[in-house]
Amino acid sequence: MLDISEKKEIVSQFIAPFVTLFDDDLEQLCAITDIRSFSRGDTLLAEGQIARYICIVTEGMFRNHCKVGGKDCTESFVKEGDVVMPAESLFSQDPSTRLVTSLLESKCICISYERILECSRQNVKIHDLLVEMFKAALMLERSRMDDALISSTKARYINFCNKYPEASISANVSHIASYLHMAPETLSRLRSSVLL
Repeated sequence: MLDISEKKEIVSQFIAPFVTLFDDDLEQLCAITDIRSFSRGDTLLAEGQIARYICIVTEGMFRNHCKVGGKDCTESFVKEGDVVMPAESLFSQDPSTRLVTSLLESKCICISYERILECSRQNVKIHDLLVEMFKAALMLERSRMDDALISSTKARYINFCNKYPEASISANVSHIASYLHMAPETLSRLRSSVLL
């Protein structure tokens, strides 16, 4: 268990790209924050569970995925510094149709969505942080969609390897292939023909 000064240090480090908080603001944020550890294969959000947290990955990597026609489809990989925000369930507070699973030994800052909304109504800096996290999650998804729509299979694979070097090595081939919108066989051919 972390003491409050260790917790403040970790939270401050990982929210710095989004906003700078004063000490009082940071204490308020830490009061509604947990730092959680996950083993490889652990679930951050299960299908049917209601999302209650916005998370920032501090170590490791997660995979957002869902079942489509009985197939497991990867929607995104989330690495250190990225925001994990299962928006569909988080905003509606309905059971999730998505899953978020740890690919590696991982840690993340989990911020209560309900409590950060309350805080953001009274604290401008917390409100700014919330807006910046929403923007970061939206831009990550937008980048993924642009890649899928505009780039060739080879370019998508190279971009993936550059953006997620750990996942390109440790993730299951079928997970990577579904994320890149290609057959596993196509990915295997690309892997053997592209030297990175």
